[in-house]
Amino acid sequence: MRVQSLKNATLLAVAGLLVVGFIAIAAANPVVGMGMLAATVYIAWAIKHPTSAGAAWIFAVAVVPQWWSFSIPGIGSVGFTTAVGVALALALLVGGAGRGAADRYVAIFAVLVLAAVGLALLATDLQSFIVRDFLLVWIVPAFVGVRLAPTFRTTLPVVGAIIGVWSVLELATGLHVFETFGQVSTWQTIQYRGAFARSEAAFGTPIALGAFLALALPFVTYLRRGRALATILIVAGVLATISRSPLIAVLVVGVLLVYRLATIRVVVAAALAAVVLGVLAGPLFGSDDAGADTAGSNFYRENAINAVIGTLRPIGLADGAYVDPRSGSLLFTGFNSIDSAVLLTGLVIGWLPLILAALAIIPVVVTALRRKASPEEIAFLAQLTMVASLAFITGWQIMFFALVGVVMSQRADRRARVTSTA
Repeated sequence: MRVQSLKNATLLAVAGLLVVGFIAIAAANPVVGMGMLAATVYIAWAIKHPTSAGAAWIFAVAVVPQWWSFSIPGIGSVGFTTAVGVALALALLVGGAGRGAADRYVAIFAVLVLAAVGLALLATDLQSFIVRDFLLVWIVPAFVGVRLAPTFRTTLPVVGAIIGVWSVLELATGLHVFETFGQVSTWQTIQYRGAFARSEAAFGTPIALGAFLALALPFVTYLRRGRALATILIVAGVLATISRSPLIAVLVVGVLLVYRLATIRVVVAAALAAVVLGVLAGPLFGSDDAGADTAGSNFYRENAINAVIGTLRPIGLADGAYVDPRSGSLLFTGFNSIDSAVLLTGLVIGWLPLILAALAIIPVVVTALRRKASPEEIAFLAQLTMVASLAFITGWQIMFFALVGVVMSQRADRRARVTSTA
């Protein structure tokens, strides 16, 4: 009784302080005050209904552009969906939903990431705003993924199917909602491949949209009904982005699923699906204009990689990197766009952390080779093709690290089952 009374008194005191804080902040800045009030209401809802709050956040990340943001003094620009993710993580900490053995995995992940960033800060003049990105966009989503893994399994395929429809409609109609709507950003620019305006939805680039859809695809196997329809909608959405890497990720998903199941029926169905996919992709990728655009993209990537690869350090910011005083972006030997999350991460914190990350992936690869990979592990392995060809950007990066958390949860559950039966 004393413990419960102390807990209630603590919660009452915190609530009182929050009310006073809201009044003071609202008096100085009503918009910020209302935002904090909304965050508190969401946290209260998430504590009481974590599954619904988590599903709402997943949907929000998929439909609200990450460049819709606000500025916090001393921290910088923070996306609205990123802030909601922080609120959700706080609610999960306070409410204890999903607490389990996987917490130790995400704790180790957080310590290693922050240690790598901390060493990079000590070794070079790495800008402190990088810490914000690693904390809010890597660690927080991974924690949410660990705590709400079942919610991701049931929500991602549904959201993926919805976004797949959106992607197809964008290609068919040429209507891009966020091209002129909302906060102004360079992410609003629509990319073309040949004569086609490529679908981007709320992800800012076609390849990020395709990466998200490819990530959601393996989770279709968790649906009780409508698997075929969801698969068709998601793959159609990937095709509408006219992006090569997401299409490769889809093929990797197919290969891993076929390898895991290895039945005649599955092999025949996969072969027919591959033929249909090739026929549909032909008109989108096969024109001369599309080929020229692809060649130009390849040329830029090769030049950027060749220019920066030799500047990598074991720990810390790459040689010659600097912050553009106008945009605040990191530039590497003059290149402001490094289209590889692996390389870009190495340029920011060094190549040694990348080696450690590669070692951590080996158990997942071994599980796949043993034909025991779960849908989330298949999704993760297929996403490695995206990590190699796409920087961590917009809403896709949030979902990628949430996926990392889901994989941690799944592997912790598997280990617990093995231990209990031993």
